Amino acid sequence: MTVLRWFALLFVLLFVLMIPLSTVLDVAAQDTESESSSSPLKSAAVRQFKNEGLAILEPSFIAAFVYVLDSTEAATLAFPEVARTLVDEAGDSESGGLRPASAPMIGDERKAYAGQGEIDGEKVQVGLVIWREGERIYALWDGGHSGEMLDPLFDLAPSLTGRELPTDQGVLATSPGELSSGGVYELLPSLDDMPPGWVFVEDVDIVALSAARATPTP
Repeated sequence: MTVLRWFALLFVLLFVLMIPLSTVLDVAAQDTESESSSSPLKSAAVRQFKNEGLAILEPSFIAAFVYVLDSTEAATLAFPEVARTLVDEAGDSESGGLRPASAPMIGDERKAYAGQGEIDGEKVQVGLVIWREGERIYALWDGGHSGEMLDPLFDLAPSLTGRELPTDQGVLATSPGELSSGGVYELLPSLDDMPPGWVFVEDVDIVALSAARATPTP
């Protein structure tokens, strides 16, 4: 598989795993104690990395997602459904899908899965770690054709816990190879958090992208 093909699959992955965005809104909105009609989802972003290693034609990728809701209660309500949807969308049911695995003790609640997934018709090995920390829901996805998919995620996840969310809105980088800064982007892994060999691909503002997709084209 060429590197170009991998980038195409990663782009498809982004839209596949954006599905839980609407799930977060729907489930969190069931919070009957909330009197606000505004969205409980305050911000969400994804940061993507690749590791070409020695097999440059078959790299692996890590995508780090974070959803920030307006309360711990909203995130608690949304977490089970978000996890279920991520597993359903990231796994390949014909090959047995993703199977539960032991998760490290991170956050207030957590889940881990491994198995075979399918992205745009391509079979890949998948690791998935999802956890909730207060009002935040994190997800780490690792995909490739060979190797242990969960170990890199287990090593990475603890570095994301306990971070403070800056009060600014954050700035989405516009230059290739530049990490976004501030706001929700400070909750995502930096290159310093990644093992040697991993390089940054891109950041995406999930809320803005979802809104753009929902806006009818004139």
